[in-house]
Amino acid sequence: MKHYFIILNILLITTSVYLGVKVFYKITTASLDQAPIVSAIGEQVSSLEDENYKSLSYYKTIFERNLFNTKAGTEKKSDKINIEALKQTELSLKLLGTVTGDKSKAYAVIEEAKGKKQNLYRMGDTVQTATVKMILREKVVLSVNGKDEILEMKKNQSDQEREKSSKTPRVARSQSVALKRSQIDDSIKDVNNLMKQVRIRPHFENGKPSGFVLSNIKPNSIFKKMGLRSGDIIKGVDGNNIGTVDDIMKFYKKLKVSSNVNLQIKRRGRPETINYKIK
Repeated sequence: MKHYFIILNILLITTSVYLGVKVFYKITTASLDQAPIVSAIGEQVSSLEDENYKSLSYYKTIFERNLFNTKAGTEKKSDKINIEALKQTELSLKLLGTVTGDKSKAYAVIEEAKGKKQNLYRMGDTVQTATVKMILREKVVLSVNGKDEILEMKKNQSDQEREKSSKTPRVARSQSVALKRSQIDDSIKDVNNLMKQVRIRPHFENGKPSGFVLSNIKPNSIFKKMGLRSGDIIKGVDGNNIGTVDDIMKFYKKLKVSSNVNLQIKRRGRPETINYKIK
């Protein structure tokens, strides 16, 4: 019985100590003030934000000094040359040819009049008192005493004539064809046989109907006798445009009753007029 009493006392003492320690820790932790720690953390975060986020005025000095050469591209874009307005150079030079494309590989063949000396020149090279500033197709821009001048290849006579002919408007050529009325009458009598002598299909320009194309013209057909060829495009009759098959039939009927009919065609890209005289 005495042993049980001793064990019970030990348990009571242990429980009392445990509860006492627990109460002590609660009182101690409740008395601690956490505000200074939170405040310190807030001040550190605020200081970090101030260091990481600066206003634009903070970087003004760096931008003005242009440490990263960001203005170089914009300055070059403003340096444009009006080629058409440049004056022909008076230097005794002759441009024989140019190779353009990649600026680093472009070069010009220039001949100096004195001594007929020919050399290859690249951008930045010096020839007489000029510096090669730009190499273009069949022309070179030279910088002479700070002014831009142009040196162009001289065109030979055949090139000049070809250029002149391309600028000259094409005048419609004309030819006269004599037909017998009996030939026309015989051909119109049998329309089915007439249509077997040629293939006619619509012609379009810019998506719009613009006459009819003739092809597969048979030898000894009325179309051959009328002076027409495969590939001809019938554009109009007596100045009136042809747009439908009915217009072509009207043309045949007009040949039957008229003594003079004008047919407008396009042959190999050139306008032509055929004047029919019917007897």
